Amino acid sequence: MSDLYARIPTSARKTVPTARGFKSTGIEAEVCSWEGKVVSNIWWNDDDGKFWFNVRMAAHHGTGDSQLICEGIVGDRFSLMGACIDEDRIKSSEVAFLERERVREINKAA
Repeated sequence: MSDLYARIPTSARKTVPTARGFKSTGIEAEVCSWEGKVVSNIWWNDDDGKFWFNVRMAAHHGTGDSQLICEGIVGDRFSLMGACIDEDRIKSSEVAFLERERVREINKAA
């Protein structure tokens, strides 16, 4: 059974193309224009036992910039890193989340 599954739900095709990937292979997708492309990868990290991802811009046929946009653990918004990440916003969101959890625990104990 596949660990990863990719779809292209919107395109000129009438059907939705798909691709499968495994922990051993990961999966990569490219969306290209004549101005450059966006590349997305998901791979298994044996060190922490989690799927990681990155999204980056890259040149396409010699045109376009190369830049990491974002990287992190799949499903963990607090792991996000990259050029487009607002660290202050993530930290304030995390503080609010932790405060809500603390209040829930207090309410459970009461």
